[in-house]
Amino acid sequence: MQGRDTRGSAQAPHYRPPWEWVTMVLSEVDDEQVAGWSRDGSQIRELSASTVWQAIYQAMESQIYFFWPEMELERVASEPEIFAMRAAIEKSGISATWSTPVDPARQSIVSRPGSDEPLIPAAVSEGDTHTTLVEYMNDARREIHSGVWWSMPHGPGIVETSGSQPGLPATELLGDEDDFGAKIASIITSTGATREHRVFEIDGLDDWVQLVDMAPADVTRSRDRMWGLWETGFPWEMPDWAQLSALYDGVHLTVNGYLQSSCVPVQTRSGARTLLAGWGPDVTIWLRTPGLDWGEPREIRRVGTASWVEAASGA
Repeated sequence: MQGRDTRGSAQAPHYRPPWEWVTMVLSEVDDEQVAGWSRDGSQIRELSASTVWQAIYQAMESQIYFFWPEMELERVASEPEIFAMRAAIEKSGISATWSTPVDPARQSIVSRPGSDEPLIPAAVSEGDTHTTLVEYMNDARREIHSGVWWSMPHGPGIVETSGSQPGLPATELLGDEDDFGAKIASIITSTGATREHRVFEIDGLDDWVQLVDMAPADVTRSRDRMWGLWETGFPWEMPDWAQLSALYDGVHLTVNGYLQSSCVPVQTRSGARTLLAGWGPDVTIWLRTPGLDWGEPREIRRVGTASWVEAASGA
């Protein structure tokens, strides 16, 4: 991050990178839940995974910098406070896998119902991925008047998977920064890989910028309306996903990558700005149909804002 502009303008005092949100959310909950965390790091005791993931969920729902957040914090976390909180989480062992590369043989696809809609069993999205990516990038280069804010590709054939974390059979259940509050969901989990996969790992801002610089696409006309709300006067770039599909099967955003990079405007090699938005932690976007075997769909239910269990479970 050194040498890059990673802040919005002074007009956006509410802007927080995810790690700042997580730090402040954990510092403001009940002392028993935080288990004695202190801002100077002198009294760090064990944190619970459920409390940490609840804070990450709150950050995902609140920290998108180009909207007024749903939750305001009293102040900004300082770098020493963020460092102390990261150390506490690391000491607890909760973050042990937060930079681990994707394991294709341990991925899940999630299906959640919309409002007043029936639950559809999870399944692999079908379609010509290359055609979808070409059309997606063509749209990204055009002027769009609606609020398009995400940087990940969507459409027929584009498969989104995620790994599991404590209390989360799949991290995609957190909602990719846009949770609609579903109480039930369907998931299918991979049982093995049928071939080798080439996956680009995003474990921080430098990785995201490298991906953009590898195949830059000018998306100013479609994204400036949202991304440029506070970071004004710059062209905007994101990866050309159609080009990258010739190099990689998928792109994986680690948990640490998410916490360091999501919704952080950062400069690219060309001098433009870019933004990683609309992704979730430990989520992989497959630019080609993944060579994976899949189990049967199973239903899960929500037991907390950031906790899910098998529907058949008595929990």
